[in-house]
Amino acid sequence: MLHQPSDLPIVTVNVFPGGFNWGLYVGQDKGFFAQHGITVEMQGTPNSVTQMSDFAQGKFDIAMTAVDNIVAYVEGQGEAPIGSQPDFMAAMGSDSGFLSLVTSPAIKSIRELAGKTLSVDAMTTGYAFVLYEIMRRNGLDKERGDYEIVRAGGMVQRWNALREGHHAATLLSAPYNIIAKNEGFTELGKATDIIGAYQGNVARCAGPGAAKQIKSARLCQRLSQFDRMAL
Repeated sequence: MLHQPSDLPIVTVNVFPGGFNWGLYVGQDKGFFAQHGITVEMQGTPNSVTQMSDFAQGKFDIAMTAVDNIVAYVEGQGEAPIGSQPDFMAAMGSDSGFLSLVTSPAIKSIRELAGKTLSVDAMTTGYAFVLYEIMRRNGLDKERGDYEIVRAGGMVQRWNALREGHHAATLLSAPYNIIAKNEGFTELGKATDIIGAYQGNVARCAGPGAAKQIKSARLCQRLSQFDRMAL
């Protein structure tokens, strides 16, 4: 007898907007989660500080997030004032983040970003380090003051800020890099083409002591399967 979604335990997954959630959408649409005894509810987050703060408070079961966020908060170096989080754990890798460096229409090379303002989600977590390395490999170093970095929030907020002319460049993932190109903005390159292979999104599952550890671990396994199916 097939279970109805209402009969199954609910696992909440917190995500940033973007095409990297495709595996989750496929799992929901095709009923894969239900086939494995789980109902998935997705929640959106505006930025990494909100996501990590809410996760520390147990507001959801799994965070789909950049691996840099996990490392930073385990080490107590995250920007949210929640201290070290030793139970934060990356249970599976999902993708590279599909990051592209996108600039205002007038910018045609990375070197032209000298003296400009670039935006990130947070200064010490997420994909900020990818942006810093891209710039460094093209002769621009934030430690020397070659460009300015500001916080602008998650991808939607960064794209809106770029479109409104508040910043000259940021990292965007699909579909926002595609939307930007269609509106005349410049995609200077993909992160993996510039710095090589990079672990981007991961599933952060419940660590020791969390009430839903087993259920969350099962979902992480399913997510890995569904990502492969979606591809």
